Amino acid sequence: MSDKINKVVSEGLLNNPIKFLQKHILLVPSPAADLNCSPVRNFDFDSYMDDGGITTLNGSIDRGSLRAYYLPWSENAGYSVVCEKSEGIDLMFTAKLTGCAVGYLRASDGSGAVRVSHHNIQTSGGVADQAAMKNSLAFAQASLHPDAYRPDENSQAYFFGVKMKGGMGRSSKWRFFTQKIKMLGLGSYEIVSVSEKN
Repeated sequence: MSDKINKVVSEGLLNNPIKFLQKHILLVPSPAADLNCSPVRNFDFDSYMDDGGITTLNGSIDRGSLRAYYLPWSENAGYSVVCEKSEGIDLMFTAKLTGCAVGYLRASDGSGAVRVSHHNIQTSGGVADQAAMKNSLAFAQASLHPDAYRPDENSQAYFFGVKMKGGMGRSSKWRFFTQKIKMLGLGSYEIVSVSEKN
């Protein structure tokens, strides 16, 4: 069953990410960073709940058939992953964003590679230091910060990368999407918005 769901996730994101993310919430697991792990991980979306036309899919990491770049998090740290154009991996997931910031920078050498960064910088009081994260991601061509997705403690976001196939002789290109969600109760969520981040 999970291979079938993984195929639905992969094909949905690759074919029409906005449409797919408007109807599906992907709860990507968010373990703290393990520096000994590969940036390419296996995912398994194997359980789901259908709630009023919105399907919520729970994910597991390091098992399953869906391979994607994964960008972890850790307190007071920043991580990045380089999404290659030619590596054969077509998806990128971040850990759940509940106060972190993400941003990306396209390579200037024509390779099609993109560096995606995930920063969690906190004040001495343990809250997100938005000014420091904006400064640390100043290099990014596009970024997403907590003030844009977290108006309250029940709001969170996910940041997805999709290597979209080019049509009419154009080559493929990494594109990035945000899904802002709100937790309504235990295991119940609503989609606030979905947009391309460019």
